[in-house]
Amino acid sequence: MIFQLIFKKRLEKQKLKEQKLYTEIRNLELEKSELEKKVQFEKERFERIKFLFKDKLTKNSRCLIEKTKKGSNVLSVICDDEFKVEVFDLDNSEHYKKRELVLWAQDKNKEFFIIDIQGGCSKGHGEIAVNHLIKFAKTKGKVQISGKLSIVDIKHKKRLIAFYTKMGFEIDYKLNGYGNVIKKL
Repeated sequence: MIFQLIFKKRLEKQKLKEQKLYTEIRNLELEKSELEKKVQFEKERFERIKFLFKDKLTKNSRCLIEKTKKGSNVLSVICDDEFKVEVFDLDNSEHYKKRELVLWAQDKNKEFFIIDIQGGCSKGHGEIAVNHLIKFAKTKGKVQISGKLSIVDIKHKKRLIAFYTKMGFEIDYKLNGYGNVIKKL
């Protein structure tokens, strides 16, 4: 009888150890699966970066990998000839070749004039592009950056005004949907 009790206790202990080991194995398998997903994502991101470097990098451009204030990893391609900044989201593998935002600006004597900003989804891509324009304009000795608000963007009026205000631009917005933005440097 004592042997049966001892055997039963040992068997219970062994079963508990076995359950703990199975739980640990399941947890390790889940962790392995998550790590495999992360490795696959990083491989895809690396391939995207290689593609973008090969496709977008020219003699008069430069590429930077940076993080937006909202936490997105982006590749910025800055072309100095015709000032253009393209921003590509590196955290979204679904948008393999698609750029998230592009900014064009024209050199006009003592200022840069923003011709157009296309794209943007409130992830900080526009802020990165405009900051590159500000930096570039200062290195070229410009006194201001200006642009026009268009009736085409009337649906995004509030977002545009908030964006330009946050970036330090003065805004002269007309009721007809047009307006001007100016940032003194």
